[in-house]
Amino acid sequence: MFFTTIAAQLATSLPVLQTFISDVIDNNAQILQQGPREQWNQLILNPLKNAPTQSIQLTLVIDALDECDSMQDIHLIL
Repeated sequence: MFFTTIAAQLATSLPVLQTFISDVIDNNAQILQQGPREQWNQLILNPLKNAPTQSIQLTLVIDALDECDSMQDIHLIL
C-alpha cells in the first residue's frame, strides 16, 4: 500500500503523471498484488522516466521509516 499511496499522490499533485500511472493500472490489474519493487518500478519510476522532464519538479520525502517492521523493509524502501 506504500507505493500505491505515493503513486496516487503523484497523480494528484502532478497531472502530467496521471495518464502514465493510469495506463499502468489499466494494463496490469494485478499491480496491487505484486511486490514492492515491481510497484515502485511500474507505478512511480517508469511514469517519472516517461514524463517530459521540464514538466516535473519533485521532492519525495519518506517519513516514519523508524515505524517499519524490519530493517529489510527500510532497505527495500531506500
